[in-house]
Amino acid sequence: MMESHATITATFSKTDQSKWKALVEGLAQNKHGAYLEEYAEAFGDKAEQLVEAVLDVWEQERGEISTNASEIFPGKAVIEINGFRTVEPSVQPMINFLKACGATDIKLEEDYDSNGS
Repeated sequence: MMESHATITATFSKTDQSKWKALVEGLAQNKHGAYLEEYAEAFGDKAEQLVEAVLDVWEQERGEISTNASEIFPGKAVIEINGFRTVEPSVQPMINFLKACGATDIKLEEDYDSNGS
């Protein structure tokens, strides 16, 4: 089966560590929807607006998006987006959302057509 994968690594101010920890740990548990909207609130109005674009794309994928490999480190978040179809449409909305949350130095690694085993 064809799989799609993107890794977004972002740094952030360590003063925001607790907000980022809650966000990324939720993603690591594949908590999307209302959960993600709730944690976006902690980052302000712009983040709340931009998370909707991410959720809209994921809704179209009908639950085939996974973020359970996401990890949090001091001052750094690694967001893993995996899907059975392409995750490419969700990458830019996620980057925009992370920027609204105060992310800097964002790096993207992508493999939109990997052959899953």
